Amino acid sequence: MPWRVEILDAFYDSLSALDSSEETKRSVDTLMLQATNDPESAPPLSGMFMRVIKTLSVPGFRPLRLFYWLDGEGVHLLHIEEYDELEP
Repeated sequence: MPWRVEILDAFYDSLSALDSSEETKRSVDTLMLQATNDPESAPPLSGMFMRVIKTLSVPGFRPLRLFYWLDGEGVHLLHIEEYDELEP
């Protein structure tokens, strides 16, 4: 089933705060593809409706995480940010 995708202004704001390196672009593209093509692959956070997916810090990719939620209307992209893999 194709998902309708809503990209919120907060997502665009967070995206514009990231650097424009190739590693960041590659990570953003990977996360957006996963969130829009297979959004149910990540379970909701405990006690919440929000879901999060991450890239790992491997050569060629920046460690980013993308926050989104699903409902009967589709996938709603909320926020993307860099994170430290060593923090819980």
